[in-house]
Amino acid sequence: MLCLWLIFEYLRKKEIKKRTVYFCLIAFLAVLAINLFTDSLLLYKNYQAGDFTKYYLPPYSNFYYLKIERIITSSLVNILTGLVVGIIFWLIMKITRGLLLDKQEVGLLVFGALIVGWPNAFIFLFFVFALVVVCNLLLIIIRRKSVNDRFIITPFIPVAIILTILLGNYLSHLTNLFKISI
Repeated sequence: MLCLWLIFEYLRKKEIKKRTVYFCLIAFLAVLAINLFTDSLLLYKNYQAGDFTKYYLPPYSNFYYLKIERIITSSLVNILTGLVVGIIFWLIMKITRGLLLDKQEVGLLVFGALIVGWPNAFIFLFFVFALVVVCNLLLIIIRRKSVNDRFIITPFIPVAIILTILLGNYLSHLTNLFKISI
């Protein structure tokens, strides 16, 4: 839903403001925290309701804690993936002094990596840069843009997020990226 809102925001204003990027990041982290809380609560209630599954709960077993640990670990890996992508592209932005990327684009790349998670972040970055290259080559061919112009990647990030959500698992199995998942 946030991706569609970002696309609408870009089409309406032809830019995505820094405030919008921060709002998306905070909204995603809030939804993640709510999701973790409700998952653990619903799992507890589900185990408590069954005759056999009540033995998965803490007085009898630590299985419930193992399930919660699994849920939290996958979320933390997604957050770590977003941070690593952010640090890498922030360093690229600082080294090139903003010629290749600006702060909004780095924030959107972090947002995309947070949403798609590990190992689909590789596929997400491939989609982003493939879309940028193809569209800018077409613009250069029809002479709307010159080779010296800066490539703007902002409008392609939400599209790449949606493509990765739809095709990411299939492509990660096709390329064997799923083997490096946690």
